[in-house]
Parts: sequence; structure tokens; C-alpha cells
Amino acid sequence: SSENTSDETQVMHTVPEKSGYRVLAVTACPTGIAHTYMAAESLENKIPIGIISTAVGASRIEDWTADDYCTCDPNTDNLHSDAYYYDKGDHDLFKKYIKPISDMSLSGVLWYQGESNRGIGEAYKYYDKFENLVNCWRNYFGKADLPFYTVQIMLFSADNSIDNNGNAVDEYNIRIAQGKAALNIPNVTVCTMLSLEDTLLPNGGLNIHPTDKAPIAEALVKAAIACRYIPAGDYSGAAEEYSGPLADSFKANGNTAVVTFRHTGEGLMLTSGASATEFEVRDRSGNWVSAAAVDVVTGVRMGYRNRPSINLYNITGGQSGYCASPFILTVD
Repeated sequence: SSENTSDETQVMHTVPEKSGYRVLAVTACPTGIAHTYMAAESLENKIPIGIISTAVGASRIEDWTADDYCTCDPNTDNLHSDAYYYDKGDHDLFKKYIKPISDMSLSGVLWYQGESNRGIGEAYKYYDKFENLVNCWRNYFGKADLPFYTVQIMLFSADNSIDNNGNAVDEYNIRIAQGKAALNIPNVTVCTMLSLEDTLLPNGGLNIHPTDKAPIAEALVKAAIACRYIPAGDYSGAAEEYSGPLADSFKANGNTAVVTFRHTGEGLMLTSGASATEFEVRDRSGNWVSAAAVDVVTGVRMGYRNRPSINLYNITGGQSGYCASPFILTVD
């Protein structure tokens, strides 16, 4: 059934479950195709997998969202991507690739995107934009609990980096938003992959896409199994950890702060050194300083730069598992 609420048709589907194909994978990045198909290959011996790849390089999240779900300011929210990929309101990619297949019954979405929304002044809005996209797709596909298996964007830009268009780059707030979404939006997961090193291109530049795609595919498969959208009876092993530690909350007592994490696996560990790196605390005046420099803690953050060197991991299988996600937590 459908209800006309504007020039767009707000689709409210009642779609019967179909046998055979169980997963729809959507990637907004061409090299995400590799991760998608590797994940499918890992599952195909157990369950028939249907894959649809809607890949457009350097695309922005707004263009994958229907008009009536998109909140953006065209004067400030296109600070990173070229105009070719974002036409300030047409949302062409959603109309071309997503809406035409919204009658399909599907079991999940693999979402690997965010680099083209990393402009200073807009990256902090990514959480709201992603939540709008999730609500949009769940409505159009008629599945309120449609899972999104996301991949955190990799290390790429240097700190205080400027892109080819002369704009400052903010990758850390994209990563923070991706971790926050996995904590706060039901049936959204994130695979934290900051341990994967980028590689040099032939021209000497950095490669935003890790050449080793297998760990990403493996983590996505684990996420699908852990979320029970792949029936447990189809697998012989128990669900495995697929994400690094995600900071859920913190409590401050004077100059001491205790951070609570989810996705700790078999525990937490440091892969180097005697203390966790990349941690900062906020003092009573709102200034962010090193963790040992305040008498009253009003906030905690970790990995708040483009290329953090994080040594906090969870333990899986008796060894280091996945890297902790960057985060920021405050008392207000």
C-alpha cells in the first residue's frame, strides 16, 4: 500500500518473506564491492545469497536519501565532495538505484560510506544524516528492523589535512558518528577497522581503500551472524565478535573518569605501551587536555584526530581482536 504525502510517494510496503535469497548488500563505494562479494562468498556454502551492488564512488549520504528524509543545508553541507556527485537536493542516487528495488524482500544492508561527508563544519552532522537514511530505507523497504552492517571509514588523511578542493578534512567525527549509530540505532552494527594500514599508490599518494579486504568481509559476516539475521542453525560455531570496543558511557569523580565499553570480547588489552593512547579529558572550563592535567573531569574523548594511533583493543580468541572506536562523551 502507499500514501501520497508529497511529490514523492511515501511507500509503506507489506512484503511477504521470499525463500532463496536472504541478503541484499548495498555499497556506496566501488571498492566496497570487493568486501561485499567476499562476504557473500563466505556465506554462500550455508545460505543462498543475493547481492545487489549500487556503487557510486565519492558519493555523499544525502544523495542516497529520499527528499522527505534528507536534512541538509546546500550552502554548507557539500564542503568536501565535487558537485558532480552531489547536486544539492536532487537525491538522484536514491531515485535511480534504491527506490526502484524497494518492492524486494531483503535481510540486510552493507553500508560502507562516509569519506565524502568529511568536511570540517559538516562531519559532525553525519549521525543525524545516517539515522535519516536508515529510517528512509526501512520505510521504503517495509521492514522496520532492517539491519545495517556498516564499516568505519579507514585512516587516510593526515591531521589538519586539506583536500583537493581546499577544504579542511574531519574524519574523526565521521568515525564517532558511526560508532554512536551502532550503540543507539537498533539493528545497526559497525566494524571498526582502524588497524588496517593504508598503502601508497603508484603516484606516491595514500590509498583510502585498504588493499587487504578479507578482514572487512570477515567482520561483516560475523556481524550478520551475531545479529541473528542469519539463522543460527545454519552455522556450527557460536557468534564471534565483529567490532572493537564502543564507549557507551562514563562516570566522573573529581579528576577520575571511568568509561564503560560495549563489545569488549574476552576483555580489553593494550597492543603497545603501558597506558591507553589518544585519550583526552575536558576540564571544568571546557578545554580538552591530556588525561593527567585536570582536577575535575567533565568529558572524555579518544582518537579525536584524522590519523589516531589507538592501542586499545578487545580480546578475541585469546589475542588482540578489533581496535576501539573513537568517541567523545561529556556530562552535558
